[in-house]
Amino acid sequence: MATKTKTSEIPAPVPSPSVEATFSEGLEQLNAGNLEAAAGSFGAVQEQAAAAGLLNLGRAARSYLAAIQARLLERGEATREAPELAAQVLLNQHESEAALAGLDKALAAAPERAPLLYLKALAHAQLDQAQEAADALGRAIKGDGDFLYQFRLEPDFDAIRHSAPIATLLRG
Repeated sequence: MATKTKTSEIPAPVPSPSVEATFSEGLEQLNAGNLEAAAGSFGAVQEQAAAAGLLNLGRAARSYLAAIQARLLERGEATREAPELAAQVLLNQHESEAALAGLDKALAAAPERAPLLYLKALAHAQLDQAQEAADALGRAIKGDGDFLYQFRLEPDFDAIRHSAPIATLLRG
């Protein structure tokens, strides 16, 4: 008689009721058309999810935030995340230097905002500037560990992924 070998499974983190409630509140605000309040809720979910290690919930909140910010920009309303969206558009068009200019200006006002730092790393990667990319990426990961996962999936980092500065960063 054969027996199954036991595997050690790591249980996934369970969202706390407050994180789930905040996420639900954000969805309700979004469905009601109150974009500013929804953005606030999803921003809070991102922070709470990062603190609790709930990466999937944090990513979902980030996706909703991006959609909300795009809607607000269409309406001509600037938000805290406007520099991120502008940089993302420029990076998608491979206008890395223009993205860097906007990111540097935004980082002057908020020097430790992890999403801005990640986008700065991405811009430097597009310009094949491995050391500058590693410096910004390290600060972004320190602010939000989810960016390490995002870095590993982002094809724009492929040209410098195996460079000495990135290898040093990943070794810790």
